[in-house]
Amino acid sequence: MANPDLHDAVPIGSNSLDSSSAAPVPPWVFWAACGFLTAAYLCIALLYIAELPLLDPDEPRYAGAGRAMATGGSLLVPEFNGEARINKPPLFYWLVALSDKLAGGATETSSRVPSIVLGLFMLWGTIWLGRKTFGAATGLLAGMVLAATPLFMALSRCCITDMTLSTFMAATLAVLFLGMTGLMPLKKSGWIASLLFGLAVLTKATAAFAVLLAVVIERAMSLPKEQRPGVARWLPWVLLLAVTLSAGALFCEWRGKGKHGSKRAKAAAVAKVDVDESIDEEDAVPIKKNTWTVCDGILNKCAIVAALSAVGLLLAMAYRAERLAPALPPAWKWGLLLAIAMGLWWYIMLIANQGWDKFKDLLYFEINQRVAGAVHREGMHYYLMLLPALAFPWSIGLAGTLGTAWPRATAAGEIVPRERVKRRVAAFLVAWILGIVFFFSIPGAKLPTYVLPAMPAVAILTARFILKLSEPAVGVERVWLRATLYVSLFLGLILLLFPIYVRFLQKDIVNFIGDKPAVLWAMAGGAALVFPGSWWLALRGKSRLAAAMLGCGTIALISVASPFIIERLKQRSTKQICLKVNNSIEDCGRIKVMGIAAESLSYYLNRRVTSVHWKPPAPNTKGIDRLTELVVDGAQTAVFLEKRIVPRMFGKDVDLSTISAEELKKNIPPNLSYVYSDTNVLVVRTRRKTE
Repeated sequence: MANPDLHDAVPIGSNSLDSSSAAPVPPWVFWAACGFLTAAYLCIALLYIAELPLLDPDEPRYAGAGRAMATGGSLLVPEFNGEARINKPPLFYWLVALSDKLAGGATETSSRVPSIVLGLFMLWGTIWLGRKTFGAATGLLAGMVLAATPLFMALSRCCITDMTLSTFMAATLAVLFLGMTGLMPLKKSGWIASLLFGLAVLTKATAAFAVLLAVVIERAMSLPKEQRPGVARWLPWVLLLAVTLSAGALFCEWRGKGKHGSKRAKAAAVAKVDVDESIDEEDAVPIKKNTWTVCDGILNKCAIVAALSAVGLLLAMAYRAERLAPALPPAWKWGLLLAIAMGLWWYIMLIANQGWDKFKDLLYFEINQRVAGAVHREGMHYYLMLLPALAFPWSIGLAGTLGTAWPRATAAGEIVPRERVKRRVAAFLVAWILGIVFFFSIPGAKLPTYVLPAMPAVAILTARFILKLSEPAVGVERVWLRATLYVSLFLGLILLLFPIYVRFLQKDIVNFIGDKPAVLWAMAGGAALVFPGSWWLALRGKSRLAAAMLGCGTIALISVASPFIIERLKQRSTKQICLKVNNSIEDCGRIKVMGIAAESLSYYLNRRVTSVHWKPPAPNTKGIDRLTELVVDGAQTAVFLEKRIVPRMFGKDVDLSTISAEELKKNIPPNLSYVYSDTNVLVVRTRRKTE
């Protein structure tokens, strides 16, 4: 039997749980604001999108595989650069292929349309969920918080799986908790959530299972304190131990130069499957084990064991809570089988198509190597530091946002049923965030994009906290008010001092802003005024003005910074090089690269590209002779060399930005001809017979 506190307190179909004294938002105002947020989102998502080439290494892979499907390639096994991509299920590739078909051809814009559309669905879903739970004002403000979050806006315009995966995961949790709080029929929510979860599994397989940990944490948090098992009191200490051990392992890796060893392990692990991570083999040199590397391995394994022990405690608490007061939709439990089957069928077909050995190698990498941190390794504390940065400037109030929503024990009859459900809703949103963060903190492989599924919950809770500050009757605890004030003051000081420590930034950034000190000081002062100042206004009860300043300030910052960011991002693509050299190498049957990413070359040349690696020249030979080894007799070959390789070949320091093309031609072997060079790349090819 379901928990009556959850399902009898709010009638099905009620507009929201909001019962504040604030004036309701008229329907026309709500829909007009939704239209404005939609327009603002689309303007930012489409800003310069056609001018930004696909960025190495990920975007060309997904776009190229989708283009291959759209032009008659296999719909079952995605292919790029002549190789099968089996490390992720095909749903996102299908969406890219469909977009290319509808657009009449593959372009940067068409390949990014699926992320733009799914990002729009996440924005609308956040507004709808905020309105359904806490009222129209909260929904609109939550939408603005999400739209003005740089991480969300950046991923909404990228041809990668993260936005698609995150939208399906967030939708799963949203529908599930609406059923658990009585705002949607249980049976309906269970089956819809299962279907959405299945789509998430079909997008990125194991990553989607973060949804289950969020549900487990919600159920564990709902267990009354007096009914928790005795070992539950050790849960915070187990988590602290896991974080400490992980940080210690990371330190040992750094001291023992274990980074190269991790790269070597990664290269071996994925050599037989689709390589979804870039690696420079010349840096992946094996090293001898030492005390530090041994300690790294031991501490890393102990940290994972401690984290999994914490998961075990949460599972025990969740099981007891569900037995005492069932809240999960019965259909959800059976629907999980449907969700898993939606992804499992593809893996069964994959085994039949690629063979068991290929699938076994994939499993080894995805489960073993990612957990151990063979790629993108970071400590378990990574997201604790990164989440505030990714949610800036709304994260200034993150402590108050989570603190005011944290579940509190109350005696029976102390609060009215509707208020009790509102607290359960807030607690579910907290569990939503914790589940995503905790799940992706356990494996060693981490990227900032992994926490995107938590952003809708962050947006709704942030909006709720800001609006609470303008409602005296609510009474936010003083500790959270002070925490927000202190963080605002500290950040304001950091922003004001930014022009002083700007010299420690990357050289190209310093060159861009170093000769404009007046502008830099004005920008720093404006940021200190707008962002911390907005939270100071919110603490003074002017929440709506503060929210407007934060949202508009962030969107303005994104718009102003976009041209500079796009110019920097263009360096992560070889599109311009491809356009300049394509006619000169169109008769080349082989394309080889050394030292640069091959993905965008393969996409824009629409040819298969082979990566080769620098090898030291043999004794008494010149490094430039290495070029001749790359040329296959009887086949026209083009070679793209990265700028770091050229000095080693010439045996001296060579600056491609100053050396002339004539001087380069003199040093190129006679069987090769010069094609193109810039500050980053040198392109040569085998001589034509007519030359």
